[in-house]
Amino acid sequence: MNIQRYSMALSGGQAEAVDHPIDYHVTVAIRLAQTPERTQEFEHVCTIGAMQGLRPSMVAPDDIRAQIPSAKAHDLPVGF
Repeated sequence: MNIQRYSMALSGGQAEAVDHPIDYHVTVAIRLAQTPERTQEFEHVCTIGAMQGLRPSMVAPDDIRAQIPSAKAHDLPVGF
């Protein structure tokens, strides 16, 4: 998590550092929780990320399908 936060801060300020426009795109990845243990792990990671100033969140199956229509999320409890 610290490396991710550092790289986000570094990438966000590169254009000013070199006085040249640099494209910076935030991408999104959804990890699927296929077991209760994996759901617990994602909840733990969300808590740690929030304590470090990041905004990780759990994602409901309907939201997963809205973001990725081809995802087979009908029997999943959550995503991360």
